[in-house]
Amino acid sequence: HRDLFRIDLRPEAFDREEVRSLIERTAKHYGITEAEADYLVINYVFDTALIELQAIISALRLRTGRQQAAHTALLSDLLTSETAKL
Repeated sequence: HRDLFRIDLRPEAFDREEVRSLIERTAKHYGITEAEADYLVINYVFDTALIELQAIISALRLRTGRQQAAHTALLSDLLTSETAKL
């Protein structure tokens, strides 16, 4: 399945239809519809794509539910101390 991800994304070789086709093949391969994709990172410049992926991962790690589960005691203490001040 290596060919699924082979595409030349250098600016001089950029072809919108080819990129669209790659996205569609990748989504089909993984059983994802466009409506299910929350993020799309295009790898024109690897360093930029890497920063964008790191930002997505950070955002996912900071979701409220995940943070609440990881810091239950701290949040409870903070809420208790704030309530006591009122």
